[in-house]
Amino acid sequence: MTKQQKIRVGKISAIVSVMPVMILAYLAGPDAGSTGAVAGGEAPAGCAQSGCHVGTGNPTAGSGVEIDFPQGLTYTPGVKQVLTVRVTGATTQVYGFQLSARLASNERTGQAGDLAPAAGEPVQVVCQDNKIVKPCRADAPVQFAMHTMPRSTNSFQVDWTPPATDSGNVKIYVAGNAANG
Repeated sequence: MTKQQKIRVGKISAIVSVMPVMILAYLAGPDAGSTGAVAGGEAPAGCAQSGCHVGTGNPTAGSGVEIDFPQGLTYTPGVKQVLTVRVTGATTQVYGFQLSARLASNERTGQAGDLAPAAGEPVQVVCQDNKIVKPCRADAPVQFAMHTMPRSTNSFQVDWTPPATDSGNVKIYVAGNAANG
């Protein structure tokens, strides 16, 4: 399919948050449900919740998290994209993230397509119940891509295959972590 023939289907909203904090951390990634997707039933604190990352203040003012969408804010049903998550921090040394893709029409249980680690990336995908099983169980259908270890480079790649048919708008939630190591 050429670019001119590509169907413009659905819109992608990226909801991003960065949680730069002093470390008391899960080195192998947070529990599922740490992206701050309140409409999806998550705590608004994302990775800054108790037991994940905690601290006082924001030691890295000027930090941020962003996603590169290779097809812009549209998707072609069933056509894989490689999303790049980039976390920045003014004085940080290691980075982590968690991402979920949800149907805008059902953010709580509407998984939007399929997430997978991009080739060679220190990324894993778990279901809502923190199990690494695909497909996810019906009672824990949302997938979460996340770091498997803190990384000294600030970007991670995730394969995202949108739903096979037009499923309407999709929301991508991501929380980033920039830390001092």
